[in-house]
Amino acid sequence: MPKPRGVLHVPLVPIPEDTLDDAVDAELRNGAGPSGYGLEAEEDYVRERRGPWATFFQRGSDVESARVNHHYTREERGRLNAVEGVDYFSPNSEVYREWLRSQPHRRTWDRWLMMGTIGAFTGFVGYCLYLAINYVSMAKHQIFWRFTAGLSWFLNTSMSVGLAFCAAWTVVFVAPAAAGSGVPEVMAFLNGLNIPKVFNIRTFLVKLVSTCLAVSSGLPVGPEGPMIHIGAAIGAGLSQTHSTTLGLDLEVFERFRNPKDKRDFVTAGAAVGAAVAFEAPIGGLLFAFEEVASFWQQSLCWQIFFACVCSILSLGLLRSAEKALGGEGHFGLFESTTLFEVKNSLLKTHIVMVIPAVVIGVICGLVGIVFTVMNLKVSRLRDELMKERKWWRVWEPCILAFIFVTGTVVLPMFFPCLEAHCFINEQVGLSFSSTLAGCWPVQCSQ
Repeated sequence: MPKPRGVLHVPLVPIPEDTLDDAVDAELRNGAGPSGYGLEAEEDYVRERRGPWATFFQRGSDVESARVNHHYTREERGRLNAVEGVDYFSPNSEVYREWLRSQPHRRTWDRWLMMGTIGAFTGFVGYCLYLAINYVSMAKHQIFWRFTAGLSWFLNTSMSVGLAFCAAWTVVFVAPAAAGSGVPEVMAFLNGLNIPKVFNIRTFLVKLVSTCLAVSSGLPVGPEGPMIHIGAAIGAGLSQTHSTTLGLDLEVFERFRNPKDKRDFVTAGAAVGAAVAFEAPIGGLLFAFEEVASFWQQSLCWQIFFACVCSILSLGLLRSAEKALGGEGHFGLFESTTLFEVKNSLLKTHIVMVIPAVVIGVICGLVGIVFTVMNLKVSRLRDELMKERKWWRVWEPCILAFIFVTGTVVLPMFFPCLEAHCFINEQVGLSFSSTLAGCWPVQCSQ
């Protein structure tokens, strides 16, 4: 009888001999290794003898065939056992059927209202986050740009390392669930894993503060991934109207307190977060449909799209209000914020251009494979080295911030300054400053 497709069959087999070093294998055969020659004892012994650097070279799920059953170590099995699963649909019981009979039939206005609320509030939070990042970055640059190179480097490095330290400390010691982008945790939840505290109010606040500090520090990171986690947390919090951290339990929208509705609103929150991050409501909908959602239906599609539109509307209104208060625009006027937009392009294309485009695509695909495998190996090695070393995790981004800021200050010193000449392209209608590096629009004096 064939096994159901939903069942994961993972046989627990001993580690193959070809994965062991000759010295370790000899000791195991001679009886000098762990007693019993069991799987768990063997794993601990091999890890102890080889050290954490062995995780970089060991064969893992990143290079295994999809048709081969992955061998889970005892640590991996412990992580899996520590996370509970959540059924997408409520269990078919008498209690559930009695609760279902008490619910209003075909009432959807409250669901649409919740979707719009999630979208509008996520747009407001995204606006505040981007505004805070802008002000912190501007304040940092306005302090050191007027000094000499040496003093500017010292001030810039000190402030960047300080911001990175505060961002890392809040995550490591206040809310560890806020580490990383949060997208893998959201995807895991939507696929049935109840990860603890991933949508906690403390995690939400730490995510906001740490993202603002980390992006403002100068690290090569952005708020796009965290915005998806923030949106999912907003979707989970507003729809449940319940918080154990705050001791809050509002008796509204109680019928949404079930696994199915919570996942629908978390899916909407993740889509809204992507829409706010890239200012693309259709892009947020497609992201939820293709990447994170584990269950989909036509009504949910329209509701999520409505939430994404509400988020962009909220974000645009807040930006127009900011410009109106500053005397630079009018309230309600939405300006185009399309990135990499080309108007009146003078570039001509030819069919032969397809050939180098194909070559570039193949090369980039191969480089992407190598990068993905190396990224997984480095991440595995980092997890092994950072295990139970909290202060190492705090100082790591500080060191990276020091390296990046030093590079941005020191590298320009090795190249001479080039004189820029201004000319006006009447066909395009833009003023350009030309150098050997290229052209870009500038304000040229007439």
